[in-house]
Amino acid sequence: MPRGSLGPFPKTLRLREIAELAGNSDPDTLISRLLQRLSEEAMSQESIDDLGRLLDLVFGTRVGAAYHRLGSVGAPEQSAAEATIREVVSSSEAALLGGGSWGIWREFDGPDFCDLARTYFSNYLRVLLADELGTDPEDARVTRFAHEASLITRSFSARWFNACARFGNPDRGSVRWYFHHCLGKIELELERERSDWIEPSGNPWSRKRPPTPQLGFEF
Repeated sequence: MPRGSLGPFPKTLRLREIAELAGNSDPDTLISRLLQRLSEEAMSQESIDDLGRLLDLVFGTRVGAAYHRLGSVGAPEQSAAEATIREVVSSSEAALLGGGSWGIWREFDGPDFCDLARTYFSNYLRVLLADELGTDPEDARVTRFAHEASLITRSFSARWFNACARFGNPDRGSVRWYFHHCLGKIELELERERSDWIEPSGNPWSRKRPPTPQLGFEF
């Protein structure tokens, strides 16, 4: 999967601490299991459709209520999209002021999209991590780690929105690519939790070509 070029984001809680508190004596094995799950999820059409349903709620506000209703139906109760929908609706100013769902989701068709995306991937990682640990998904430690680890998806979500969704409704192919890329960034954050991780210097994933060696002559 794609890798990020930014350095490590600050965290107030390490995955190793959560694993030890949950009785997991080998955090590195837990990380390997999580990475394997993410690799499998990246190929899951169900997961891609789940994210697509959430995006339909946002972009459906552009083309009318019929499209909007299609996007709002069918999210599984335990999915990351459904958790994000509940979180957004419960805290939305539009909902508190008596506005309809159109007003709630319209707010995210712009700069605030990156915050919605981060909330989605935070919920995604939270549910996945809780399942591997055998703990409650609402556990405060799991929630905090997932929220902090998902920060890495925020800046890319803004770039994807501007490039692929700002002036048109993205198709499922674009959504799939976006989903894969964000999971790749979360994988990198999990790799950084390994006991033997050494942060590379510079940007090892840069697309810039190395400078062409020049022969020098002394006169």
